[in-house]
Amino acid sequence: MRIKLYDSLSKKKKTLPSRDISFYSCGPTVYNRAHIGNFRTYVLTDVLIKFLKNAGRRVNWVMNLTDVDEKTIAATRAHYGANAGTRDLKKLTGHFTGLFKDDARALNIDPPDKLIAATSRMGEIVKNIKTLISKGYAYHYGDSIYFDIKRYHGEFRDYGKLAGRGFLSGRRARARVDLDEYDKRQVNDFVLWRGYDQKRDGNIFWDDPILGRGRPGWHIECSSISLSEFGATVDIHSGGVEHLFPHHSNEIAQSQAITGYRPFAGLWLHFEHLLVGKKKMAKSLKNFITLSDLTKKKFRSLDLRFLYLSADYKTKQNFTWEALSAAQEGRRRLLDIISRAKSGGVSTKIRREFLSALADNFNLPKAVAIFFREIENFSIQDFNWFNQILGLFRASEITEMEMVKRRLMHMLGRQLKEREAARKKGNYKKADQLRQQINRRLKREGWQLADMPEGPGLIAL
Repeated sequence: MRIKLYDSLSKKKKTLPSRDISFYSCGPTVYNRAHIGNFRTYVLTDVLIKFLKNAGRRVNWVMNLTDVDEKTIAATRAHYGANAGTRDLKKLTGHFTGLFKDDARALNIDPPDKLIAATSRMGEIVKNIKTLISKGYAYHYGDSIYFDIKRYHGEFRDYGKLAGRGFLSGRRARARVDLDEYDKRQVNDFVLWRGYDQKRDGNIFWDDPILGRGRPGWHIECSSISLSEFGATVDIHSGGVEHLFPHHSNEIAQSQAITGYRPFAGLWLHFEHLLVGKKKMAKSLKNFITLSDLTKKKFRSLDLRFLYLSADYKTKQNFTWEALSAAQEGRRRLLDIISRAKSGGVSTKIRREFLSALADNFNLPKAVAIFFREIENFSIQDFNWFNQILGLFRASEITEMEMVKRRLMHMLGRQLKEREAARKKGNYKKADQLRQQINRRLKREGWQLADMPEGPGLIAL
């Protein structure tokens, strides 16, 4: 099957190789709990990888964890005190790494083949910075080391291309920027190794005889992990649209300068933001929502996954509690239909149509629409096959729903028998009255009575 995805660098759809695929994802910065805006990217990445595997590709998926940067250091010192050290950093980031794994599991996200913390690859990071210095792409200034954009662009002529054509037009990279995150107004030489400052860093630092005392910049961490796992080129490099510049633009520059080879990535894949109140969800804006906030309101994690799947990955999606409630009800009806499905044949034609939609730039809304169009005709085998890609339910939920139905049917036992007796006697007026009474009771539980070929049963509202 030919599979095409939109490449953010070339600005066109590209056909994926028909062999094994290397896949790198920018993972979370583990200084706090990941929010549901972060998880939109991770869930959609998970669906994509599940699809690729179903289509016969073997995928080697690596995700990084940013466990050292200005945010993790600030959070560690805030929690453990101004003199916190690297052990304290590892404790704090280890805690939030655990929460990230728990939330990912709750959302039915398969774990990556490797989840790699930046601090575990410090040796690779230091080596790569030294390579950039020896090749003339990096220089010392004060106690820090910076990447020389002018030198790089003079040779490769592509700095900032990922952010858009003519990105450097009218811009001159003269100054330096120490921050890990900055915007397009600051096209400056970025930091590879940030020199130690006791007031800012406490006792969190690494020592090297050439680089000095300090810690790596954010961008070199991802480059080093990808290069160590996949070599000079990775097939797919993914992340949120906020990574287009500076993070991914800087990754391209420093990685290609290290290896002398391009492209660094065969395809760049970016996922749009989840909005709340029409604004990007972000910790910096203090408008973020976590998975635990949802569960406190009696939503299930997979209700959120259901919501994510309703929008195209290249389109902003606005989160509202009303939209999540609608997703909750939609998934509940899905579980009800699955609980009534029979064992049987497979819908080969629909499966092919579903896969074709995903193969055309991961058209998830179209694929999901195909799934729901035929949902009443699916067998248990069909549902299990689709769930291997969509991940919308767990077998335990089907069992739980069947138990709820049995409990309600038992509770209504006397009224059901009375109604059935009225129907057999042809007293349909009484039977209808009893049906209305039963449905009034069931409505509070989100169900209604239905007459099925095998007898009375319950269906979700």
